[in-house]
Amino acid sequence: MPIRPKFRLEQTEETVSVVIHVPHVRVSTSTMEIVTLGNEVQFYAPPYLLKLHLPGAVLDQETHGKAQYDPNIQNGTLTLTLKKEEPQLWHDLDLLGRLLAPSSYSTTTNSSSSISRSSNPIQILDSSENNDTEGQSYEEEFTNAHYEDAENEPDDNLLTPLAPRYGFLGAFQSVFKDLAREGLALEMLELANPDETAADERKQLRLDMETSKFDADRYLGDFFIDEDDYIYQQAISLTPHWHNETTTDSILTPEEMTSIAALPSKAARIVPSQISDNSTRTLYLGLWDLLFSYVYDYRMTSGDATVESSWTLSILSPILSWLDDHPSNEPLEDTIYASLRRGLVYPYVRNLEFLTTHCCQDVADILRKGRRCIIKCLLHMHEIFDRSELHYLHNRLYLEPYLVWIQTSSLVSDDMIANFATQVQTLVTQQGTHGWNKEALNLDIQKVEERLKEEEEDATSSSSSESEDDSSDSDSGEDDGSSSDSETEQTQVVAKDELHLPFDKLSLSENVTKKEEEISDSTATVDEAKATTDPVLLQFESSNDNEEETSLSHKPTSHHKPLIQEL
Repeated sequence: MPIRPKFRLEQTEETVSVVIHVPHVRVSTSTMEIVTLGNEVQFYAPPYLLKLHLPGAVLDQETHGKAQYDPNIQNGTLTLTLKKEEPQLWHDLDLLGRLLAPSSYSTTTNSSSSISRSSNPIQILDSSENNDTEGQSYEEEFTNAHYEDAENEPDDNLLTPLAPRYGFLGAFQSVFKDLAREGLALEMLELANPDETAADERKQLRLDMETSKFDADRYLGDFFIDEDDYIYQQAISLTPHWHNETTTDSILTPEEMTSIAALPSKAARIVPSQISDNSTRTLYLGLWDLLFSYVYDYRMTSGDATVESSWTLSILSPILSWLDDHPSNEPLEDTIYASLRRGLVYPYVRNLEFLTTHCCQDVADILRKGRRCIIKCLLHMHEIFDRSELHYLHNRLYLEPYLVWIQTSSLVSDDMIANFATQVQTLVTQQGTHGWNKEALNLDIQKVEERLKEEEEDATSSSSSESEDDSSDSDSGEDDGSSSDSETEQTQVVAKDELHLPFDKLSLSENVTKKEEEISDSTATVDEAKATTDPVLLQFESSNDNEEETSLSHKPTSHHKPLIQEL
């Protein structure tokens, strides 16, 4: 099958140059074919094929153009320079998807333009004309089965009437049953049986699932989110790329333009040339849906996607997680609240103020920046899904058709995008000024917040009562201390009274005097007895008396203490 080469365009007022990268291929006049037909340019050098639809007509390539091949630039680069039929600068040459679109999206061909081709006319090949399916990749098989061959919108006759549709404008059906591996739907979506669930049932199933998974405690935990949370602080202080971009200059990098050019050619064929107003509104509401999940993940990861980014992008979007497209009669406010609702149920930070103040405002800012800023964001989402083993089909079902639609459709002009951005900004500003309607979320978060308020009031009252108890305890402690001191003094007085209860000071003195008289009488009696006693005994007692006198000479002079001890 032919391969579309990488390319870019450069221009002056007089000429336009198509720089085509054809690496590792020998290009010569005998192997290269160039065809110009009005505003159409076709290049063929096996295995490369490129067909472009320029914004204006060009003159004959053989007489007014030139081709230069340099094998040393990126292993082979061909620069094709063509002269414009009318000198002017063309717009949107960076939107390569518009140049690759079928001729029905391009400027009307000038019938007076000539055809330039080599001596041997070539047949312009296209993948739709190649019936050989051997060696096709899974992606090619998928696109051949589900992208329409016609250049207009999908033929309803090729789709089973009773099978549910989904994807971009309902262009797909039976993808998970026929082509996807078993179990992918459960890993990729919250919708268990997408090929058997009607479109009108998906919304109610989604709402029921969100209600059952809402965690009130987790919501309260993020209600007063900790300022020390590093990820949250990084998210709210981040300056995203759309704040630094303008609406006039081209903001797409060469790599991003290459990614646009590399989109599958058949992705453009499911985008109809004529889209009704109702379908257009559905696509604009879906654009909000996709961008909201993108700005949340961008802030959480500081623009550096992680392995969890594909899950975050998918789970926050009702379209991507449930294949639940927003109907054309759905108010914009309902679409916004659907995103906020999922933002309070699933992701890391479930803070309503963060979602409304930052994420909703971010989407409004991106829309105000215009088409190229939107394309830049969608390309980033496409890159994240392309690296995912579970969510890669989102690119085929939604992202690639959206990228083609926003570049090529006549209903996606800069003025229409600006009008939609004004509607979004007005609604976000009004809701922020008057307060977001929490009842519209249908998660009973008012009751949850009332419970939190009651708990705070209970905690405040209990702390105040505890402080009052502590102060009363300290006061009672002081009273107890003073009373205990008085009681101690009274006890000591009572003890003293009890100690002197048998006698007072006068009775004590009289008793001591009586005792001394008794001792003196007993001493006299002993002396008399000594006189009538044996001399030896008298001598022994005399010695004892001397010792007793010696010991008595060392005794205290006061007689009160020994008398009291004897008593």
